[in-house]
Amino acid sequence: MNNLGDILVYLRKLKQVTQSEVAEALGMTVRSISRYETNKSGPNFAILKSLMEYYGFGTLSLFESTTQDILSLKHGLLGTFEAELLNDYNRCQNNKPLPGYDYFWINKYGNLIGGQTRFVDFCSDDRNKEIRTLRLVPPIESIKRCESIYKKKPVVINKRMDVLIFELFGGEAIVRTDICNEYMSEYMVDFISENKDNIFQ
Repeated sequence: MNNLGDILVYLRKLKQVTQSEVAEALGMTVRSISRYETNKSGPNFAILKSLMEYYGFGTLSLFESTTQDILSLKHGLLGTFEAELLNDYNRCQNNKPLPGYDYFWINKYGNLIGGQTRFVDFCSDDRNKEIRTLRLVPPIESIKRCESIYKKKPVVINKRMDVLIFELFGGEAIVRTDICNEYMSEYMVDFISENKDNIFQ
């Protein structure tokens, strides 16, 4: 979580509204909301205050002083959200797999997504390219293996809120298959692998 745009996207998804709905509620354009979320422009003080109130951000005392510099207000707001999101991330790392559900092991690093996969078929006559898809993993053992390899716990995704946290922070995750199917469709497509390194192309 490195910028205000990421926070605005996170809050909008948390509220389960579209950019159009935010724009309509606040009397703004969809283009403006999009530019704030992609950091192509920054909201001024009044707009930032309106956005935070719309998303239900409680620490509005940040906005009560009119003598503070707007940039320091944004920095304080960002720091507050980063702390809250980091708490959510730590909570997700301490989630336990739920009995009766199947799980995948997925990962996200920047724009690259992948996971533990299984072979489906060859897609070329020379057999240099494979079609692969996510495979079921034993969740408890996978968490231990992930800790052993990466020296940190993976996020365990049991609900939609956990998906949002993982989208923001990335890394390794053990995710319920039904949650992955419903909210993370980009992981559910078969993909072509040339080098078996489990990076989606």
